Amino acid sequence: MSSNGVNVQAISYHNGGQVLDVEDVGTVADVAQKLELSMENVVMSVNDTPATAGTQLTNGAVVQFQKQSVKSGI
Repeated sequence: MSSNGVNVQAISYHNGGQVLDVEDVGTVADVAQKLELSMENVVMSVNDTPATAGTQLTNGAVVQFQKQSVKSGI
């Protein structure tokens, strides 16, 4: 965990799109862990920019977790 944690807001389909304040995190993965969110089949973004689990966060950032669209067909 990052020693210089920041405070962010998280929006997730897991909880119906509620905005949650998350404190003392460093990366997107830290947010998911604190909120106990699965990162399987999830599209993550920070301030509307595509992100990965390791994306570093800044104070006041908005982290979003959205369900990944399932593509069918072969």
